[in-house]
Amino acid sequence: MVTAALVKATYEICYTTAADFNITGGRRSMVQFFRALQYDELEGGPFPISFGNDIPHWIFVMPVREFEARLRAAQHWYYDFMSKTEHPDIEIDWDYVLSVFDWT
Repeated sequence: MVTAALVKATYEICYTTAADFNITGGRRSMVQFFRALQYDELEGGPFPISFGNDIPHWIFVMPVREFEARLRAAQHWYYDFMSKTEHPDIEIDWDYVLSVFDWT
């Protein structure tokens, strides 16, 4: 559930800052998770990541504005968690986030 909460926080940040894509990487253990969430897989992978001891990582891409629709179309059980549920325990430091994107 921790990974799902991190993905939700990332999605909220991407959505709020008008990012076009959410790009993420993961080792073999995360492949099924991101595929199930309807992320697109970058072709040609897995890729050795230099800062990850050259361990192969898969790279996934999600068009931010399509995320909720993809989950809904797939009837994914995370749809309610990601789209319809308020999570006060997921704290995003919006002052910091918006300063990084120079939105202050």
